[in-house]
Amino acid sequence: MYIFQTLLFGILLAITGNIFISISLNLQKYSHLRLTQQVIQKPCYRSKLWWCGIIFMGIGEIGNFAAYGFAPVMVVAPLGSVAVIGGAIIAVLFLKKHFSSQSILGGTVMLVGMFLLVTFAPHIIQKVTARTIQTDLVSWQFLIYMIVEIVAFCILLYLYKRKEAKHIVVLLTMVALLGKNMVQACGFFLFACLLSTFT
Repeated sequence: MYIFQTLLFGILLAITGNIFISISLNLQKYSHLRLTQQVIQKPCYRSKLWWCGIIFMGIGEIGNFAAYGFAPVMVVAPLGSVAVIGGAIIAVLFLKKHFSSQSILGGTVMLVGMFLLVTFAPHIIQKVTARTIQTDLVSWQFLIYMIVEIVAFCILLYLYKRKEAKHIVVLLTMVALLGKNMVQACGFFLFACLLSTFT
């Protein structure tokens, strides 16, 4: 029962954080649209609405960060699509954007995928100690994996900068390589905080 409550708390934290992120992005966009309509242009950081968007973004990211301490990455990561779908709905309601049939189909596929991943992902919260994290970080499997990942990232960065390979796959692969490490680092950090707090 405790594991289920912890998992549910992590899921709710991630969903709430992503809703805050979608609100923040739309607030910032609305702020930029208002600033472009003014006769005298001023920087965006002088707009209170823009700062509200930044604050909402911070709250949302803290919620996402905290969610990794209560639920596995396989459950929290797909919930990022809530920000995309929420942002699209808010843009339609408040910024008068229009949904195309492709947007509706994409949102539906995203919701179904998110539901399937969250429902059928392993919900086992592994017992992690500081010793297991330390052992995993210096294991030869992890070191080889990190070397391969760093080499792959450097090759992609070289292709992007020097060879003008501006294809979306190159950019998304670089973002995925960095993002995955950030998620793992957040999880390790939160586990360490929880361990030091409750033990």
